[in-house]
Amino acid sequence: MSPYKINLINSLVFISCGIFGFASHYLKLGEYQQEALIPLVLGLLLLVMTPGLRAGNVVIRKLVSFLTLLFGIIVLYLLIKSVGTDQSSARKMIVLTLIALSCFASFGVYLSSWIAEKKKN
Repeated sequence: MSPYKINLINSLVFISCGIFGFASHYLKLGEYQQEALIPLVLGLLLLVMTPGLRAGNVVIRKLVSFLTLLFGIIVLYLLIKSVGTDQSSARKMIVLTLIALSCFASFGVYLSSWIAEKKKN
């Protein structure tokens, strides 16, 4: 799978998880949680970068890879930190797991495309 396609899928996962997290928290507690919008904003940012990634822009490719890996590490840290606490809900754990898996799978595709490109040259 090409990097721009996996970036499109990854950004759609971020957007859908952000909307789901924000809406479900609001419906459950009746209050807004702005932190749930972070994946939504990052997903929109990655979605905007998809055409540049498809065109082969090196700066955008590295920025997308860096943001994806950084967000994956942060989400993995939050996931590990929230295991076994009173504040961890099943919904939160599922959303964080889905985002982390999406991040690391996307970064794996980016990394394999870099390696394939280096072998070509």
